[in-house]
Amino acid sequence: MSRQANPVVIGGFVVGTLVLAVAGILVFGSGRFFATIDRVVMYFPGDLQGLRVGATVDFQGVPIGTVTVIKAVIDPESVEVQIPVIVDLHPDTVEFVRPRPQGEKAIQRLVERGVRAQLQLESLVTGQVFIQLDFHPEAPAAAFRIDPLTKLPEMPTVPATR
Repeated sequence: MSRQANPVVIGGFVVGTLVLAVAGILVFGSGRFFATIDRVVMYFPGDLQGLRVGATVDFQGVPIGTVTVIKAVIDPESVEVQIPVIVDLHPDTVEFVRPRPQGEKAIQRLVERGVRAQLQLESLVTGQVFIQLDFHPEAPAAAFRIDPLTKLPEMPTVPATR
């Protein structure tokens, strides 16, 4: 003799499964779904040896972001190669004493005040590098611009000292 399924039990099972799925996403996603992220692109002169996706981005030694994309873009006609390094900056890791400019305005202000990106050696043993953001008053002035290739704000760079 077979028993008929109880709709209340099935509904409870479905609701419980959904609650567990959402809780799992929030816990294992580290809450990044709701975090503010500023995405910028950088073009470094020379070799990118040692830079990897997942490398940290520091501002004066404080981790504020990660490298998310590194790719080679080649124009087949001119055989010109560009290597955009796309970075996610997490402004929630920085505390502001005044209201923070939103989106591109924040990046524009940093660029205008001389903040530049530079590759720095993280480990002599592995040769891995990270990106250091810092004020470089000696660097040539750079105008804020949106990169035509990626449509992202561009953070100017200075050559590495390694």
